[in-house]
Amino acid sequence: AVPQQRTVLVLDQADPMRPSFPVWATALRRALLEAESGGSAVVLYSEPLDLLRFGGPGFQEGLLRWLGAKYAGRPIDLVVAVGPSTLAVAMELRPKLWPGAPIVAMGLGRAALASIPAGSNVTGLTIDVEIDSSLTVARALNEDEGARARSLAALKRAREKERRAHFAGHSQPREKQARDVVV
Repeated sequence: AVPQQRTVLVLDQADPMRPSFPVWATALRRALLEAESGGSAVVLYSEPLDLLRFGGPGFQEGLLRWLGAKYAGRPIDLVVAVGPSTLAVAMELRPKLWPGAPIVAMGLGRAALASIPAGSNVTGLTIDVEIDSSLTVARALNEDEGARARSLAALKRAREKERRAHFAGHSQPREKQARDVVV
């Protein structure tokens, strides 16, 4: 028997040349292939929309025409919308281009995810940015030890050092923690 083919369309709001793009795209592809281990083939299409730099009047109509022509005759089983701007575009275009296809939104804050209407066949993964951590990273990259701070391990050490200095005398030594992120 020929394995069933599933098609996934990834719409991304950001620049595809950013360094994180291949990392998360590879993780997404791996997760989809593992999820479909029952014999289905997964075809992954990617459309970097670069909505952070482009848009304006007529842009969405142009996307409708472009994506409609490009994917004509290719049913889409799942739409992955990366970022809040892309989610809005995907929800607007879905009835015309991918009716009935569920949408998985990535990179949303909890408030944005909570604002999605019930019954809209949309689910998502939130991203929570810790301001303190971001400031620690920025400081580490701009200090004299910038070369050392470029490694992830050094950034983690800088963050933990800052936490210990902030809470000196108020906490017990902590056990190291590790978390797996499942996409």
